[in-house]
Amino acid sequence: MTDWKKFWQGYRPINNYGDADLLYQVGKTVGRKAIDSKLFMIMVEEIESSLSLNSDDNLLDLCCGNGVLTYELAKSVNSVVGVDFSRTLIENAKTFKCRDNILYVEHDVKQIPKISKTLNEIEINKVLLYDGLAYFTKNELNSLINFIGEFRPPDLKFLIGSVLDSNKKWGFFNTFYRKMNYVIFRFLVEKRKGLGAWWDMKHIAEICESNAFKYTFIEQNTLLHTAHYRTDIIIYK
Repeated sequence: MTDWKKFWQGYRPINNYGDADLLYQVGKTVGRKAIDSKLFMIMVEEIESSLSLNSDDNLLDLCCGNGVLTYELAKSVNSVVGVDFSRTLIENAKTFKCRDNILYVEHDVKQIPKISKTLNEIEINKVLLYDGLAYFTKNELNSLINFIGEFRPPDLKFLIGSVLDSNKKWGFFNTFYRKMNYVIFRFLVEKRKGLGAWWDMKHIAEICESNAFKYTFIEQNTLLHTAHYRTDIIIYK
């Protein structure tokens, strides 16, 4: 079992000279190179659309990393709380991606009820977990959705974005080398490397239903570099 906190604490240590370095640091890459700004903005726009973000919203950005997405989304909402357990990434977020309406918190998302007082004071009505579900177990996701259910505004929406979809797994492991690499690390070495866990969409559906949430699975924009192996889920009351 991979220690994800340790993994992300030391993942891709770099000297930050601009947005490309920050994108690289949090794995928004193709061929180990940062995605370009146009592709990144398509990602931002898709999130804004899925969550129907507007200037009255208070957004909770879970597993916010170094704030590359948080910063852009903050332009469309009243406030954002970004939460991540990596001190390195949170320090970079505070240094390079800070705005007056963003509060960054170094905290384990899996223990988020411990900061519920702060979140309740802000009156969260939109929630984002992007690229982060791969580092959760089913029980941990269930606990998180149960906690999110305590936010009860009528416009509550929770986007679990860019989920590794097990039905699309071989769209990613699409060469002999990639397939062998996956088998060796996943089953022989018993590590998941950086990608994390692939999810069966029916398990997410079951967890949503058990917590009285409705849900819609969304195919990613085909312009995105992740569309062939990832799926988005919007959750609402």
